[in-house]
Amino acid sequence: MKHFFTYIIIGFILLFSGGYIALCFLAGTDRMLPKTTVNDVDISGMTLDEAVSALEKENGGRHTDSLTISLDGNNYTIATGDAIKTDYKAAAKNALTKSNVSFFLRGAFWLDAFLTGNSPDAPPVNADTDRLLQALSESGFPDIDTYIRKAYELRDGSLFLHAGAAEEKIDKDKLIEDIITAFRTGTPENVIPCPMIPAADADLETIYNEVHKEAANATLDPEKNYSVIDDMPGIDFDKKEAEAALNQAKDGIETYIPLIYTEPEVTAADLKKNMFRDTLSTCTTKVSGTPNCVTNIKLAAEKCDGVILPAGAVFSFNDTVGEQTAARGFKTADLFN
Repeated sequence: MKHFFTYIIIGFILLFSGGYIALCFLAGTDRMLPKTTVNDVDISGMTLDEAVSALEKENGGRHTDSLTISLDGNNYTIATGDAIKTDYKAAAKNALTKSNVSFFLRGAFWLDAFLTGNSPDAPPVNADTDRLLQALSESGFPDIDTYIRKAYELRDGSLFLHAGAAEEKIDKDKLIEDIITAFRTGTPENVIPCPMIPAADADLETIYNEVHKEAANATLDPEKNYSVIDDMPGIDFDKKEAEAALNQAKDGIETYIPLIYTEPEVTAADLKKNMFRDTLSTCTTKVSGTPNCVTNIKLAAEKCDGVILPAGAVFSFNDTVGEQTAARGFKTADLFN
């Protein structure tokens, strides 16, 4: 009886060994292990070329050349184009690594993959940082090197301050890293919050200099044919009151200071109301001549119409009308003496 159990044990060992050796033969080195996935794409049992093709096809179908970054309540869509390239071949080679082991380890890796799955690292991503930064700029995203998130906010007629808060700037390296990670993990459709890092402690004097503005009267812009430049109300606040409120508030607590507004003496409405209030003179001239001559006069009159000439200024017909060429619609006609 003793020998019988010995034979059974030996038989089991031989059977298991034979099965394991057969499994090592079947596992091979040129095909993926069972339950192998890369970015949720199943490439089990595929060759390297088949896996690369499957990854490119599946990821290409859901691939996007853009992503969205959120910053201070605004979303910016970044057209990455060729700035980001995913290396699917490298990912497939990495997935095949566990198949390329010594003969007697193949079976163990095959069984482990079959039972627990095989999910190698996400595909590596090659990023052109300069092109990526250019794409950020082209999207309307704030200047990544100069943007500052203030430690205060102006709303509802008050200055809101956060005790102990610091100004923040964009963490450029982390932002680029997050963009690359989104493509590497196949999730560029997710909105990426812009990472920020402390820039400087909030200084009340600096805040005052940024918020404080003197009232500005409406005026005229001589560079734009004396168009009206809007008036600006003055803004101020009590620095002593702000300092006392910050000193009493605990870190992280929001406090607010009423803003003091000063109206300008001359508003844009006042200026527009009083401009050209009086008609100083009028003059009517009859025009005659060839059709080409009449065309030229009409073109010149249109360019002179609306020109504002302040007191003491000199009117130049040539500067106002410009070159009288065929390309600008003027015709060949007789001269006036």
